[in-house]
Amino acid sequence: AARGPVTITTLHGAMATLGGAFLRREDGRISGVSPLSGQDGTIMTVDGRNLLGYGERLTGMSVDGVPVYNISVEPNRSRIVCRLGASNVTNTSRRNVAVSITSNFGATVQRTFSFVYTAAEPILQVQPSQGAEGSLLVVTGKNLYGVGGTS
Repeated sequence: AARGPVTITTLHGAMATLGGAFLRREDGRISGVSPLSGQDGTIMTVDGRNLLGYGERLTGMSVDGVPVYNISVEPNRSRIVCRLGASNVTNTSRRNVAVSITSNFGATVQRTFSFVYTAAEPILQVQPSQGAEGSLLVVTGKNLYGVGGTS
């Protein structure tokens, strides 16, 4: 990282410069996201380096332009865990989506990944329909494990 000058130019062409006023640091980088498919509420982990772009706190994060929620940033800023927001995407095929992270300094760290939004599926049946605490239930539906499970 090297210090460099900051120069401003007015609309009329006048210039002012302060040498060594700004330290240019290495850009943040997203190295991976997991899982690569999900729906509203899916827990996503984003790994990388300097994910806040040397900012002090996260001010915004989205996947495919959809804000995420329940965001947790590790102190070393190399991992962020969040929950995916609800997308209006109805086509559940794999496509490229951008993961975008913005800090209070205005720095944005972004990377595009191949991702599948899965459709939220309802629970179809619960049996038995009543019981005491500790009762075993059979829950029937489609894609109940969400990503990576069996049903």
